[in-house]
Amino acid sequence: MDLRRIGDEVDQLITIDIGARGVVNPLYDAALEIASTPLSLGAATKLKEAIKCGDNVLIATGFPIPPDFIQETDGPLGAAALARTVSFGFKAVPILLTEETAMPVLESSCRAMELNVLDSDQARLTERSTSVLPFPIDDGQAKERSKEILDLFHPTALIVVEKVGMNSKGVYHNARGICVSSASARIEYLVDAVKAKGALTVGIGDGGNEVGMGTIRESVMTHVPYAKKCQCSCGAGITASSKVDFLVVASVSNWGAYGIEACASAILGSPEIMHNGEVERRSIRACVAAGGIDGMSGTHTPKVDGITESINAHIVDILATLASS
Repeated sequence: MDLRRIGDEVDQLITIDIGARGVVNPLYDAALEIASTPLSLGAATKLKEAIKCGDNVLIATGFPIPPDFIQETDGPLGAAALARTVSFGFKAVPILLTEETAMPVLESSCRAMELNVLDSDQARLTERSTSVLPFPIDDGQAKERSKEILDLFHPTALIVVEKVGMNSKGVYHNARGICVSSASARIEYLVDAVKAKGALTVGIGDGGNEVGMGTIRESVMTHVPYAKKCQCSCGAGITASSKVDFLVVASVSNWGAYGIEACASAILGSPEIMHNGEVERRSIRACVAAGGIDGMSGTHTPKVDGITESINAHIVDILATLASS
């Protein structure tokens, strides 16, 4: 099996600019220049090297959409797919983190991805299981919670999927440059704590304002609208300041997660790791039924970033085919 070819083709698929935003190609190129390997394959390889059977792996997501700050469908599905990869493929324990208000959406996404959602103690004892925990919005509480999580789980990796990230002034924004700080968990404190312990950090994003995108800050500042100047009073733009060990850029962050899932499936020779189009459809509907909204329209419709469930399902099926070719 030619893993390099698979990685290249997976990356080509997950970076199709289907929404015509015009930012994915330059951001991908900047991340690729740093990685020197197909991003999906590189992330999957790094995770395989870092994670051992029985380890705890943290996966964070959460992007509140104004004006009501409701969780969008991009993020929870990707996090659930990676939890599936960690559990099914690496035989480790995925611990998911998000804003407390987004927990029902994330839990439903995980169940639809064929995972049991249990408390963290039970998840360690039960196959194909995960645990979903809240992460604070308050800075002081987030710092304290980061220490607690490290002491409790001793994670070997942290993956952050479509998690809104703070800019250079500590302010969080959506893609339109509107402040969403009042509803956003301060996961950067956990990223820094995990890195300080020497564990792997992986970020997945699609627009430059997600955790980890500071890794390619110059490219984001050059190519992304509102990157330099936002619409809120901070005036510092939407570019996320945080950096990660390995960054994956995709047209849709869920697709970036699915690309890693596909490459992990290929590396391990385990096609059952990869979910299929039918599961994808079910997961999108479960995510919406639990309260998730399409980030583009702001409505409870089975879409991700304005893209229909049918197209998302086809992307997953193509990825599964590539991974097994």
